[in-house]
Amino acid sequence: KRYFAVWQKSRCAVVDISSCKEVTPFKYDKINFVNEKSKFALVRVDRWWGILNLADGKEVAERVAYDKITVLNNGAFLL
Repeated sequence: KRYFAVWQKSRCAVVDISSCKEVTPFKYDKINFVNEKSKFALVRVDRWWGILNLADGKEVAERVAYDKITVLNNGAFLL
């Protein structure tokens, strides 16, 4: 795995293991990596979920605002 979650106080962020640099700020309550090959992760802030692009550390939508996100077998997301 290239990315991993790290915690500081009560928030977590994503770090790229190849560069040891933070991909995101420490702002998430939870990070769920989809699988080892996926370029995306599911992130939660308070009760809201969003999709994070691991390559650039940006959220796919303008904000984390979904009640639930389901990962489908083909790697797509159901919002």
